[in-house]
Amino acid sequence: MHIHGREARIAFLVAPRDRVDEGAPLLISFLMRSPSRRFRLTRLVANAIRRLRRSPQSVELGDTLGSTFEHLFTLDEIVDELAHGGFAVVASAKTGFPHAVCRAV
Repeated sequence: MHIHGREARIAFLVAPRDRVDEGAPLLISFLMRSPSRRFRLTRLVANAIRRLRRSPQSVELGDTLGSTFEHLFTLDEIVDELAHGGFAVVASAKTGFPHAVCRAV
């Protein structure tokens, strides 16, 4: 959630996956994003500014800046990034404190 860029988040997951046995558990918590024009507008404006500044990395849907950088996810995005990182979600919760319980595959 505090790592900028999908590829960087997946790389962060791959590193421990390479060091644990199949079936090893992982618990992650994250912030959920609901469908909102706010996130599309944020991405549009931020990427326009980044192009003007010639920044190499673009802003993704769900990126936001409060007191720190945060990426807010949909459950499908979490499941997808975990799968690319070598983990399968076995349980998840979207309310209260959103989290996913995973196993290394």
